[in-house]
Amino acid sequence: MGTKMGPSYASLFVGFIEHQFFSQYHGPKPELYGRYIDDCLGASSSTREELTQFIAAVNSFHPALKYTWEISDTSLAFLDIKISIEGNGLCTSVYYKPTDSHSYLLYSSSHPSHVKNSTPFSQFLRLRRLCSDDSDFSEKSEAMCQFFDKRGYPASDVQAGHRRAQQIDRQSALQTAEKENTDRIPFTLTFHPHNHSVKSIILKNFKLLQNDSETGTIFSQPPLISFKRDKNVGNFLVRSSFQTNDQSGTFKCARSHCKTCSFIHNVEKISGSKRSIKITDHFTCTSANVIYCITCTYCNKLYIGDTGRRLGDRFREHLRDV
Repeated sequence: MGTKMGPSYASLFVGFIEHQFFSQYHGPKPELYGRYIDDCLGASSSTREELTQFIAAVNSFHPALKYTWEISDTSLAFLDIKISIEGNGLCTSVYYKPTDSHSYLLYSSSHPSHVKNSTPFSQFLRLRRLCSDDSDFSEKSEAMCQFFDKRGYPASDVQAGHRRAQQIDRQSALQTAEKENTDRIPFTLTFHPHNHSVKSIILKNFKLLQNDSETGTIFSQPPLISFKRDKNVGNFLVRSSFQTNDQSGTFKCARSHCKTCSFIHNVEKISGSKRSIKITDHFTCTSANVIYCITCTYCNKLYIGDTGRRLGDRFREHLRDV
């Protein structure tokens, strides 16, 4: 959901406000404080009243940031992990939100077999990392087996994934795996159960490229055969934009005595010095809530503006400023 830069933008924004708040707040603060994007976790030796005052100050510091919060003396959930106090230490377990439907990939889904076969192991490995107690890992694993059974996974594949994760020491499971760097050129295919022959044909005839004087230096190693998914049912039923019969682009409104139409360029894209942006809707000078572009006729520089009013009304203000 949202744009790719959304999480980074949110993290930078919250971090900036966070820095301002901590430099200005002079009351008791948590001794331990951590944050992942906009989810925070902390530990404090302050009284409950002091901690409540701290949270109230956080919620009133910036109008765009309002936190829901929970204070507990025994256990708390943070993201997908439950943290509990036991004696003088901490123990952890997996945490499922009430809305979690455990809708793992259906085994009958049209995906490569290695993807479906590795799914149980990846989830059991996640439990291995989150569950600090072996008995808790076993209990949560039994529930995980039931989740996969409902998704149509063979019991043998599920048990194999469980045994494989169980044999891994938890400290080893918590270590970050180093990614292997490769210079192999990816060859991406749209996945279909019947296109495995294409992969074998490519690899079988790869020597033709290696032995060629021109391509041999480029394809020194076999290509990395990878698959992308084809369109699914959701792609056909759900669209991110409304479909209309109107032609996309910017057009004149054709009203008599319109002072804006003479400046309108009938174009389908806006071109700058480095890139072009396609206009994906139908706009005229009567359109409102728009981002617009004005090109200088002398130096060809671009001015980008936005308005919630009609474009023609805003443009007449620009004309008066010239």
